[in-house]
Amino acid sequence: MPKTIRFLSLLTTTLYASFLLAHLWEFPNKIRLSAADYLTVQQNYRGWAFSAILGVVAFILTLLTLIRARRQKANIWPIVVSLLCQIAAGILFALFTAPANTQTNQWLELPTNWEQLRTQWEVSHSVSAILYILALSALFLDVINRPDNEIKKGLI
Repeated sequence: MPKTIRFLSLLTTTLYASFLLAHLWEFPNKIRLSAADYLTVQQNYRGWAFSAILGVVAFILTLLTLIRARRQKANIWPIVVSLLCQIAAGILFALFTAPANTQTNQWLELPTNWEQLRTQWEVSHSVSAILYILALSALFLDVINRPDNEIKKGLI
């Protein structure tokens, strides 16, 4: 079971990071779009709300990984770093992304301050992508730094 939880933690964190990376890669092009073009492009994200489920599951599985590692008196710092990055990304979403979504009616309309909201939305997603890459990297470091005896015993 510990290996399964660790694997699923890595998998869900990777999958959620992939959604966020899409925002990071397109940032330079989207930040310069006109109002009409930006509204059109934002419609590509219809249905992406389900990706938040991956973020929640990734967090829960990473927390379970931490609890298991702590019981084994293993080095928990990479897992703690991963959790902190995931928490920070969640806070960014709550403070910046969600309010922009609300003020624009999920990007169906543009208020007068739409450019400020666009920047807020794009930057929060881009920073979250970086945080999730750090979270994922920390989880990989945790796996590769496990002693060989833990691997042979099936503890990871």
